[in-house]
Formats: sequence, structure tokens, C-alpha cells
Amino acid sequence: MTADEGLDAQIGALEAELSVPSEREVKERQLADLKEQRARQAAAGLQREAEARLLGIVRALGSLVDQSGADDQRLMEAARGFLDKAEVLDERFRKITLLRHEARALCEVFGLGLPDLPSAIVPAARPAVTEAHVTVQRAPIAEHGFVPSVQRYVSGKPAGRTFEELGELPGRDLILRKLGGSRMRGVR
Repeated sequence: MTADEGLDAQIGALEAELSVPSEREVKERQLADLKEQRARQAAAGLQREAEARLLGIVRALGSLVDQSGADDQRLMEAARGFLDKAEVLDERFRKITLLRHEARALCEVFGLGLPDLPSAIVPAARPAVTEAHVTVQRAPIAEHGFVPSVQRYVSGKPAGRTFEELGELPGRDLILRKLGGSRMRGVR
């Protein structure tokens, strides 16, 4: 064997020995694999939670939309009730006005002294009536169904959504968990 062949053999033996991973390298790879497996399981679990929440939202929306249609009818019934009560109030005041007018006419024509007649305040001047009208007019009636997205800014530049518009809804927590806490620091 020549000196070069001997060196080649030694180099080959050392390369073969070095190509075999050490026990530490094997354990590091196993650890990385386990962490990756855990991350995949966590992501899959989070995905299942999001799918379950979405199904819950669909069900809740169906129920709320059905109830909302009935709300229209209930609101109309309440409005008719308000109108009915306003008409009773108005009719009663008209009777009061007409009876007071009749009493004055009788006194005028028959030369009678006008008795002390009870009086009533005009409904439009009554604080409770005014308050009822204002209350009905202030009834919160949605004019749109838009929810603006809340953005986070860094140095005056948009840096991503915060999802704060979702408030305490479970979906916001799922989204923040999916995006990771480090990206969304200070958002909660």
C-alpha cells in the first residue's frame, strides 16, 4: 500500500465515522421532530376549534335572523300600541276641550255663570308626552351592518389588524392564538 492509499483509507474511515450522527445529533433531531409533531397537533386542534366556532356562529346567526324577523312584527305591534294610546289621549283631550267649550256656550246663551271647570294641559305640552315622543324617536335602529376592522399602527404605518372589533367574542381569541402572541403583543 502506498502512502497516498494509506491516507485515502484514513480519510475515508474518518469521513464514514463523521457521517454517522452522534447521539446528541440523533436526540436533537428526535426533539425537533417531536416539537414539530406537537406544533402540527396544536395547529390541527386550533383548526378544529375554529371550525366548531364557525358552526356555532352559523347556527346562532340562523336563530338570530329568524328572531329578527319576528322582532319586526313585535316592533310594529309596539308602534301600533303607542299610536293607540296616543289616539286615546288625544281623543280624551278633544272631549275635554269640547265639553269646556259646550259649558261656555251654555253659559253664554242662557246667561249662566261659568262654573269652575277642571282643565287639562294640551298633550303636546305635557312633559311625559314629549318624553314618550322623544323616547320613541331615539329608538336605536341600525342603518347598516358594517363593522370596521381595527388596525395596529407602528410609527404611523399600518402594521396589521388587531381584531379588537370582535371584542370578547371567542373567535378573536382563536385568531390571536393562530397568529401567535409575539406578532400581536399589546393587542389584548
